[in-house]
Amino acid sequence: MNKDKDDVLENGWMAIADAAKACGCHETTVRAWIRAGHIKSARIVGRHRAVRLEELRAYNNSERVARERELMKRRLKGERVAPPSQSDLISRLEQLIARLESILGKDAP
Repeated sequence: MNKDKDDVLENGWMAIADAAKACGCHETTVRAWIRAGHIKSARIVGRHRAVRLEELRAYNNSERVARERELMKRRLKGERVAPPSQSDLISRLEQLIARLESILGKDAP
């Protein structure tokens, strides 16, 4: 969806490069998050895109990104970082299921 650049920027949207700089991450990272569906973008003026700064900041500060950064730091230090074991994944899924059941109620479909 194409949007007028002035309209987008007045309604809380920022160009990807500007938003990335404001959040302290690289615009390539922001584009990867858009492609992965973690944040939304709007097409403005030709092939350019814009993102909501609040949404980008929220995702950038999320637990998921914090875990990814920690793993990257360990890899850069030369540590060998193994993927999570099957039992770790099962444990995490059980935690998520319990959390969903508490939110939705155990009798939810």
